[in-house]
Amino acid sequence: MLRPDPPPEAVDRSSRPAVGLSIVVPCKNEERYISTCIESLLRQEGVILDREVVVVDNGSTDKTQEILKGYGSEISWYVRPDLPIAGLRNFGVEKSTKEWIAFIDADVEVDRHWAKALFDHLEDLRKKGKDLKKVITGSTCAIPDNPSWIDRTWYDQLILRDEAETKYINSGNLIMHREFFLRLGGFDPSYKTGEEERLCEVARLQHDALLLKNDAIKAVHHGYPKSVAAFFQRIRWHGSGMARYFLKPWRCKPLLLAMYYLLLTAMYVFSLIASPHYVRNTLLFLFMQFLPAFVIASTRYRGKPKQLSQLAFLYCCFGWARVAAVFDILFGMEFIRNKGNPG
Repeated sequence: MLRPDPPPEAVDRSSRPAVGLSIVVPCKNEERYISTCIESLLRQEGVILDREVVVVDNGSTDKTQEILKGYGSEISWYVRPDLPIAGLRNFGVEKSTKEWIAFIDADVEVDRHWAKALFDHLEDLRKKGKDLKKVITGSTCAIPDNPSWIDRTWYDQLILRDEAETKYINSGNLIMHREFFLRLGGFDPSYKTGEEERLCEVARLQHDALLLKNDAIKAVHHGYPKSVAAFFQRIRWHGSGMARYFLKPWRCKPLLLAMYYLLLTAMYVFSLIASPHYVRNTLLFLFMQFLPAFVIASTRYRGKPKQLSQLAFLYCCFGWARVAAVFDILFGMEFIRNKGNPG
């Protein structure tokens, strides 16, 4: 693959000595975005980096591996089709060598001052007496320019959630010290999805970790779903992680929402059999389906009423996607095995 040579990295001569940073990028069939991701990681400005980029491919069948070959010695890359996403990240760490580890998704583009912002942030924390070996940082990935209404609506509620509380940092842009990652045992490979939530939970509750998001550590996620169908499939895939909560559903709000929708559907079907009031029962079913979605959306939006209705609609889709995920789990996760991460 022909591509222009990257421009010489801008170096701030007054900055601190070179900082060791390993960047782990898991991928599968990411021909559309992998070059954008890697180029952004290689073109960092304002800080002297002792950097390595480690890409772990999950058995791509598109042109991803061909693109990776084009980078030669600028990156190291491996193929592991046998591993879940958590295992890909752990394997990347095993193959890396630097003091700090960043996990970046293959459809994410980091800002050209991303690394500088990261180490400025860590330096500020060090000056405040914080233990950097207990810090987990990063930021919620922003949406690209000219976003779809799904991008904008869903991203805005993520930002509101972050402002309220930070329980975990998404693994699309997550950074921590190698020693701390190893002490935590890495990502739990039994988790098909949500592995970063588990890692951060263990870090917070068992190791007194500092979870600190910093918007200056900028990154853009190009892989946000652009259609309702893609949104549904993405939420469905993420729902595979609900399996571990089947015996304790009260600990998983998305599973409770799915159970509500299943119960509501069963009641609706029974009402159609037992009652002649089809129109009334159908309207009631639609209302009761939309009600929890509206309640959730009303706590997670800011802006115009139109955005509230859009977010409520997306939460309806979210609920039904989690219902589909329940059936995927009960019937062997065929969708999850066949589709993989939809982006």
